[in-house]
Formats: sequence, structure tokens, C-alpha cells
Amino acid sequence: MWRFMGLHLLLAVQRAHQRLPKNKGNTVFVFDHEEREKMRFTDLIRNPPAWSDSYYSKAKKQSRLDQVVDVPYFGDSEEVHLLQVADFLAYFLRRHLEMRAGYEGERYDDEAGKMEGCADRS
Repeated sequence: MWRFMGLHLLLAVQRAHQRLPKNKGNTVFVFDHEEREKMRFTDLIRNPPAWSDSYYSKAKKQSRLDQVVDVPYFGDSEEVHLLQVADFLAYFLRRHLEMRAGYEGERYDDEAGKMEGCADRS
């Protein structure tokens, strides 16, 4: 599941950025340290499956995943503070969307209202 979601993220960014002028190879991905998945995921990005071309309508002369500068980097979130910020934002957004969609209830009084207020300020 982790590799699937990571590849989906890379393919979505590839699709969104591939038509921008002079943008070749400008995207760097940094993931939280994931020792068990690191080598398999790196190999998947170095050698993406042929079906991935159809996801972002790869041109014949275009290299696969040409928006990615290099293979993804992995860092320990305890040492790379921006990864801690990214973890918090991902948790906050997921929690906010789960409550908004009705998948999860509030864990304390007016949690949804407070999160809605924070999301509106962003």
C-alpha cells in the first residue's frame, strides 16, 4: 500500500508539471524514513512499469518520470523538522476531511468547528 500511494503521488506530480515550460527534472521528493520500503520503492521509481506511461500521457520521446530530479530521498522525521511539519499537516487534513465526510466523529467538543476555522485560515 505504501509503495502504491508513493507511486501515485509521483505520477500525479509528473502529470501536473510535465507541460510547464523549462520544468524538466525540477521536482524532488522527500519521504519519511521507511527502511523496509526504501530499496523496493527506489527500484520502482528507477524502473517504473510500462503502464505508468498512460497515467500521465507520456510522449514517445519523453523519458519516464522526467519531472523527478532523482530517486526519492528518505529522511528521519525526528531529524528533518520539515518532515514533522508535513506529517502534522497530512494528519490534520486527513482528520478534517474524515470528519467533514462523516467517516469519523468528533473526539472533543467542537473539534470539527475548530478544524474548519483553521482550514479556512490556510
